[in-house]
Amino acid sequence: LVSFGAEEQGAPGFSPWYWIHGSRSYVRLRGDSIDLIEAVLNVDVLARPPLTIASSDAKLRALLSRAAEALSLPYNVELDNPYCDSYSFTMAGLPSATLHTFDQCTPFYHSDRDLRGQVDAGFVGGALKALEASIVALARGEVKVRGARRVGRMLSDLSRMGASRPLVRALRAKALGSPRGELRLASALYRAVAVAPYTEPGPFKVEFAPELRAAREVEEAEGALRALEEGRVDEALSRLRGLGRVAIAPGVEERLPSLRVDEAVRLAEGGHVEGAIRALRSSIREARAELKLALKRLVERVGC
Repeated sequence: LVSFGAEEQGAPGFSPWYWIHGSRSYVRLRGDSIDLIEAVLNVDVLARPPLTIASSDAKLRALLSRAAEALSLPYNVELDNPYCDSYSFTMAGLPSATLHTFDQCTPFYHSDRDLRGQVDAGFVGGALKALEASIVALARGEVKVRGARRVGRMLSDLSRMGASRPLVRALRAKALGSPRGELRLASALYRAVAVAPYTEPGPFKVEFAPELRAAREVEEAEGALRALEEGRVDEALSRLRGLGRVAIAPGVEERLPSLRVDEAVRLAEGGHVEGAIRALRSSIREARAELKLALKRLVERVGC
């Protein structure tokens, strides 16, 4: 059982993101012994229903969900929350989860209305029972969340997202070919993302394989390109709007691959369809090149 300080201050290297420095320092100090941890279960801002189960591992998320259902607790699920200490362990590749109720607490969080009457004690007690049941199942070995099967689950998720077979094969070889390959694979796939404007407090969230967002955008842009070529300008504009938002991996300050559509949209809106077609073709080529490099770096991170 560990309690962390410095959650909301002092995270060197995360220029606009000052969260979870205490737990990140703990992970760093543990070094290679971090591999001895089966899973991390964290509690943060438990007050009133519904419960949010935020986890970087599908099997761990399912374990906590079953425990909540057994106690008739209303809940929802999401990927790990980068503002919670569990994310320090997600960055290290460990199966991690936080039980929280942030959304319900936002109206009074860190204010003079943050009083005992805001807390539903019965609900909090139930959430802690669900947590205890999950800890017992993990401690007894009734549920295993680490190992080769976890690698398989992550790669299956990648395949369902449209990752190519060569990419999946390369990642499998890297992840299963070294003792810490599982952790490196998870660390590389679950990443915090900040969508521009990149400010604090930023709208940071965890995404699984965020590099593949560019592949999805390219697919949508190709549909828009066909629509432009066939004279369906309104359809093309509808497809393009919302694409091309710049995304950054905070901390490493890495710009994720993205599609630039502003020029094509401007030209299409002005009636310059041929120019829009040329601009969009160029943007698609550039995005594909960026994506190829990003996926190469992904494989390198898993194999380093």
